Amino acid sequence: MARQWTDADDAYLRQHHRRRTNAELGDALGRSAAAVAFRLSSAGLVRRRAWTDEDDEHLRRHHERMENHALAKALKRSENAVARRLSALGLRRAYRWTAQADALLIARYNGLTNAELARELGATDAVIAHRLRALGLRRGSDE
Repeated sequence: MARQWTDADDAYLRQHHRRRTNAELGDALGRSAAAVAFRLSSAGLVRRRAWTDEDDEHLRRHHERMENHALAKALKRSENAVARRLSALGLRRAYRWTAQADALLIARYNGLTNAELARELGATDAVIAHRLRALGLRRGSDE
């Protein structure tokens, strides 16, 4: 059974969550970083770092060439944070379909999920779904 969180644990989190990583907090409390992240989230204790002009400029310069995971790593942010900021800035990637990408999609769409196809093609799940519809491709359960 999981060890219960105490009032002292919660007080420690409130006092230190902005200056320490989840791993550091977990070490101090004898808990995993994942447990700390969950507790912080449920307590509404979020660490949101403001986006700087330099961060935004980096996104503008590199969003077409870099995937969200690479942008996140470069900016020391989560992929979700990067995706939200790209959206807020109105920055989108235009996926350019090639005959080779269409051939791969046609050959493999029944054997892979949209997420798997997206990873292989460097697209998003939504781009894959849209292209499948545009090509008139339906999976067995869609018919």
